[in-house]
Amino acid sequence: MRYALLFAKLRELIASGEIGEPLLFDWRAYYRGGLHYFRTWRRLKRFDGGLNVEKACQDYDILDWCFGQLPARVVMWSGLNKFVPERARGQDCATCPDPCEDHLLVARTRWTMTTPDGQTDDGTTFSHCFYNSTKDAGDHYIGLMEYESGLRGTVQLCFCPSSSYGRQFQFIGGKGEILGNAHDRIYDGVC
Repeated sequence: MRYALLFAKLRELIASGEIGEPLLFDWRAYYRGGLHYFRTWRRLKRFDGGLNVEKACQDYDILDWCFGQLPARVVMWSGLNKFVPERARGQDCATCPDPCEDHLLVARTRWTMTTPDGQTDDGTTFSHCFYNSTKDAGDHYIGLMEYESGLRGTVQLCFCPSSSYGRQFQFIGGKGEILGNAHDRIYDGVC
């Protein structure tokens, strides 16, 4: 993502001092593809550390790159609020008595529940319910970050299909702020 023009411009604006010394930031990444992760081996943290590691590492890299420093402290919470087991749903999308809005993906995909070690420890198949599959990876993450310079910020990551899509950000400095939306490849410039 470092080579995306929007992020290169964001780094340039911060480094130029146009907004002054960065004081606060808010970074939100919303990814509808969470269904993909809960259909594959990525739903189990023992194989990739969870979606915060697997998918969001790019977001943390952009933040550290833009600020030119690594965080001194990080606190992170995660949870599984969307893809929780539901008895009303079946074990398989094809035979579910109450199909959800997500079941249509099954017809277009052939994702496997097989894990990197070749196991399907819970007997799941490609049409196994997104909700009732065995999983321990969170579908959302919220974090607080603090840098040695005193810069502090929040990070929100959501992998639920009902969320909006893209990355929105706000960087507040001593002389101005930058607002942006990476999905639309726009930023509002320095205010």
